[in-house]
Amino acid sequence: LIDWGMYDNTRMLAGGRLPLAIASGELMQEESSEEDLRIVKSRLEQKNAIFVSNTDARQVFPEVNPRMKKMAARLGYERELLEVVYDFQGRVCFEIFQFRPRMGGAERH
Repeated sequence: LIDWGMYDNTRMLAGGRLPLAIASGELMQEESSEEDLRIVKSRLEQKNAIFVSNTDARQVFPEVNPRMKKMAARLGYERELLEVVYDFQGRVCFEIFQFRPRMGGAERH
């Protein structure tokens, strides 16, 4: 879960059967530390990992979505959108996605 406000709802809807991880400090800083990259890399490398975020317009913590995309690209991954979740009034709320290894691998610095 990339942003705040989804953990309890997701846990309840899944009946506690899903292993959930919450992004925390690794997405809160403007510049990523080596430790932040290590944490994100470990999550990206998990087989069949699914990610959920608020849409960019509904982020609780500003910039977590772009930071996640930037870190994933730096580590050689690209985002693949799987599903968009709407609220009862038809407004886009959440995005469900995976990260796949990008052809050509990690970015060069």
